[in-house]
Amino acid sequence: MNEEYGLIVEKDFYVISAMKPNRYLEVINNRNMVVKARNGQRGQVWYFDQRSLTIKTRINNQSWHIQSNGGATKMEIQGTNSQWW
Repeated sequence: MNEEYGLIVEKDFYVISAMKPNRYLEVINNRNMVVKARNGQRGQVWYFDQRSLTIKTRINNQSWHIQSNGGATKMEIQGTNSQWW
């Protein structure tokens, strides 16, 4: 458990939207993130990486990224640079 971030290290989890009907965050096209119905695919499985302090996808082990150094509204995944914005 990482006490600072409140996440269990390397444990799989899902990101579920609070909007009805509870859609799951999923990676599509190995880069973009969308909300979709639960489907059991690895693109909907996430984990906290202690070494990089990032949330990664199980589909290709890349990390969440917010464009424009965190100043944009679009999130995607990309190779880890270990910086929080």
